[in-house]
Amino acid sequence: MKKEYLKKLFYSFLKGKEYTGKSVVIQNLSIIDKITETLCENNEEIKLLGVKNTSDIDRKIIQKLTKSKKFYWHTIDKTADNGRAVDTNLTNPLTGRAMTGSSSGTAINVFLGINDLGIGTDGGGSVIYPALSLNLYSFAGSGTGLKSKKIKNSTDGLTFSAGIGFLARDLETIHTAVLILLDADIISSYSDYKIAVTEDLKNYAIFENIKNKEFITDHFKNTDDRTELMSIFQKVFEKYDILIIREELIDITFYGDSIMGNLGKKSKEYQFLSNKRAGKVINMMNLSAITVPSDELSSGFIIIAKTGKEYIKPLFEAAAILKGSENQLFKRYFSDFLENDSIIFE
Repeated sequence: MKKEYLKKLFYSFLKGKEYTGKSVVIQNLSIIDKITETLCENNEEIKLLGVKNTSDIDRKIIQKLTKSKKFYWHTIDKTADNGRAVDTNLTNPLTGRAMTGSSSGTAINVFLGINDLGIGTDGGGSVIYPALSLNLYSFAGSGTGLKSKKIKNSTDGLTFSAGIGFLARDLETIHTAVLILLDADIISSYSDYKIAVTEDLKNYAIFENIKNKEFITDHFKNTDDRTELMSIFQKVFEKYDILIIREELIDITFYGDSIMGNLGKKSKEYQFLSNKRAGKVINMMNLSAITVPSDELSSGFIIIAKTGKEYIKPLFEAAAILKGSENQLFKRYFSDFLENDSIIFE
């Protein structure tokens, strides 16, 4: 077992303890014995798991992941009060602003290295936008059947069931979890499907590597109204199987929170400036999506697919093409945690 990996594991437990009462609701230290046994028997690295504090997440999902012995349930994570799109009790460790919700604690605990994988719920962007706000990868699984059985109403009067999603610092960890849960490694490739890419991405050289693509007009930037967004999506997916867009600077200037947005015309205009668009309806339309962080603050690509497990492999293939290298500055500030520069210790 590599020394660096063991250092990381120790840090995760120490950091989890430090953040208990903040982004961590409860830390499960009883897994240390189980992890020790697994490491001694197999000498294989394991992943720590955090779960959003909501009964919308079926325990069978958690059990299936932990029974694989690849994931160990480490924390129950704080969520934004009443599923709000902004968590006024937690601070985004990257921007210093209020944390994007509602899977707020789950995203923070992944970003800080407390956990490798987080399970959250997404009604109208509650996995996608916390991930983008912290430049994390995420998977929203509504289109594959990963959904809560509870029926809810959005602040704008739409009925929905929350989708289940994952957040991680790397794409591979999410892919491993999805394959375990869905027993799916569909053989079809993304090149078998028609892909739409919004025209504002034409200048990104990386898209030269995406096959079967067509550039389309980006209507998503013009509205954050859910009914209008759903209509746009419906028209796109009548012709295409996968859509790739980019959203940027999430919650950087103003907060995309519908409670604040309901308090007058000016507040509604400020809500629009949060730059939350497509992610607000992906779950409500039973679509699946992956977010791929860019090298710009709180920004990234959103790869969206039609309903069906057959789109799992194409989604991850496209994401693998678009992903960049690990952000070394993030690593130095938030992951190289045991480099102690205290005056007390040498």
